[in-house]
Amino acid sequence: MVLHGHVLICGDHTGGLRSWDLSTLPTRNRQLEGHTAGIRAIDVDPVTNVIFTAADDRCVKMWGEAAVQTD
Repeated sequence: MVLHGHVLICGDHTGGLRSWDLSTLPTRNRQLEGHTAGIRAIDVDPVTNVIFTAADDRCVKMWGEAAVQTD
């Protein structure tokens, strides 16, 4: 789990990534699918807003800035 500005980003045991926009009421969220196994680590580049995740599927993924934004 990582807090990036007003967006909370969390990985789950199935490999999904979810982001919540904490600046809105009610809180808006977005679900992203990418890994096939649980996410172990999440980091965000503060300059580019790219999210990096590492998971039990032995993959590291890069998520674009759109992953940080919510619908």
